[in-house]
Order: sequence, then structure tokens, then C-alpha cells
Amino acid sequence: MALIKCQECFGQVSDQAPVCPHCGAPSKMIPSVMVVGPKKPSKTAKVLSIIVVLSIGAWVASNSQKISPMENSKVEAQGSPLPRPSSTLLLSNPADQDAFEQVRTSRLGEYEQAPNEIQASSVFNHANAGTNALMATAGPNVKNWVGVISGLRTSHGGTDVHVEIKTLNNAVYATEDDAAAGSKTYRDLSNMQKGMRVFFSGTLLQKRHGGQEWERSATEKGSLKEPEFRVAFTSIGTSAVTTDSEQIATAKENFSPHPASQSDGASPHPSFNCAKAHSPPEVLICSDSELMALDNDLAQIYAQAKAVAIDKKLFANETRRAWNWRQQNCTDNICLISWFADRKKTLEKILDEAQSGAAQAGTAAKT
Repeated sequence: MALIKCQECFGQVSDQAPVCPHCGAPSKMIPSVMVVGPKKPSKTAKVLSIIVVLSIGAWVASNSQKISPMENSKVEAQGSPLPRPSSTLLLSNPADQDAFEQVRTSRLGEYEQAPNEIQASSVFNHANAGTNALMATAGPNVKNWVGVISGLRTSHGGTDVHVEIKTLNNAVYATEDDAAAGSKTYRDLSNMQKGMRVFFSGTLLQKRHGGQEWERSATEKGSLKEPEFRVAFTSIGTSAVTTDSEQIATAKENFSPHPASQSDGASPHPSFNCAKAHSPPEVLICSDSELMALDNDLAQIYAQAKAVAIDKKLFANETRRAWNWRQQNCTDNICLISWFADRKKTLEKILDEAQSGAAQAGTAAKT
């Protein structure tokens, strides 16, 4: 027997009583006993609950795959971490360096044409966002980037050194804290001078109190015209320092310019206008008289091979492939010299085959 509440007067009454002793309400007005505590679920209930859980899980998994890139960026902006690539190198050659720098410098025209400060600042903020996005996905480490020493000075009686390296995009990379005497950077720079072309590797540094800020210019326009970055350098070297002289000598033996290309006594020059040089290989060629002569010589052989090539389309495609490889991979003199030697062999083979074919055709005509 249990006590329950009467629905009429809310008094306590036995569940066996025919009427409420307080108000006389009949037993049909008195609720049945409420079972307190968990009930053991039936097998059917168990199966249904499993099906429901699995269905919900499948729906969540299916819809999580459909998040658009825009929604994904919103999730990231709200603070939920997204998976990052495992790459530890930001960009590993000058061609990629150019792409990194132009995230900012390519917006200078848009900034200068902005009708007011609001829109100009918006361009500046978008440039910052572009740099931050690239740094977030690829990491801060750089390798084999290219520039010219624009500033080199010591302080404290020569106990440390400060260097600034300027690139084709007018970006500047400098030491954050001057390199102390005895450090690798100090030793690397000890035999260098302003105006010298160098290759450098290291880690780009954020502002110490700037949050996500990587660029250090004092003004918005300056950050787009001549962006400044601080680097913890791991190495700085010139082509003469970083190149194996024996390999260069071997490459030179395989590719010596034709005497005709040097007989006029004129200053060496490449096959293109150095004033319009923009890629790292082109800048390298224009900064070295020997590379200029090799480029000019190859241009002459190329013109001859192009004239006699039977399959013009195949010749053009192969030439484009070789040129693209050079643009993406050659960051020092030895690479370019080897590339010139390889291209010379390929083009001379085309010339030899054409001459052989002509000779055979002449013999057949006589018979």
C-alpha cells in the first residue's frame, strides 16, 4: 500500500481507498500509483535508441563535410583551431619569395588610388590579412631567399653587426637584435659589403608586442611600398661562397661561349633587357658578366635550332618546359651554368640531326 495525492483536494490518501477520506472524491479521481525510479527498457527501445544515435552521427558527419571555405574561415576567425599543414618551410626559393612579397607590394597602386583614408586603410588591412594567412599556413621559416645588402654596420666597437637586405620588390629583411661577434651571422657578414648580392635563410619574426603583425614599417603606405621584416638569420652567403668551384669549372668546360660572341670586344650583355629583369634567374644573369655571355650565346644557338626544327610545336613546348624549370629552381650561378650547358647540348643535337638529314637528302638526290 502507498500514499498518493487526491487530484481533487490534494490530500494524502491510500491507493486502495475507494474514496478520498478528506473530500469524498471517488476513486476514479485518484491517480494510479506513479512508479519512481528507472524502468528497464525493452529490447525494441534499445534498438530504436541505437538507430537514432547512429542516424544523428551520420547526419553530423555528412554535413561537416559540406562546410564551405567561407564558413571554414568564419570558424577559424571565431577561435576554433583548424588543421594546419605540417610544412616547416614558408617558401624555399626566390620565385616563392617574390609571391610572398607581392602579397603586400602588389596592393600599392590600389592604396594610392583609394579616394579616402577609410578605403586606403582597408587595402592596408587586407595586405596584413594576406601576410598573416600565408604565415599561418606555411610557417615562418625561409630558405635561399635573394637580395642585395643595402645596409651593413657595426655598433659597440664592432662587437655586433646589423644588416639590411633589400629585394627586387623593395622589401627589406634585417636583423632583429644585432648579431654578436662570434655568431654565424657575424662571421657570414665579415667579408661582405653594401651592394653585394646574397642568399639568406632564417626565421621571420613577429613584432614583440604586435600580436599577428609581421611587417615593421612605420606607415601604411611604407608597408606596401617598402615592407620591412625582421629575420633571425641562420645563414647569409654570396654565390661565390656557397657554390662549389670545381662543379662550376666542370660546367664551364661543357659550355664555353662561341668565340664569335666575344670577338667584337663589346661589354657582355644577355639576350634580354636587364632593365626589365624581374625573376631571380634573370637578375642573377644581369649581375654576372659570365652568365650574360652564356645567355647571349645560347640565344644564338636557340635561333638556329628553332629555324631547322621539324616539329615547331614540340620544339616550343620543350623550350617552355626547360625555361619554366629554370625559373623555379635556379637560385645560384652553378645551377644556371649547368642549365645553360644542358640546353646547349639539347639544341646542338637538333642542329646536328638537321644537318645529317640535309646531307642524307642531298645524297639521295644525286643518286
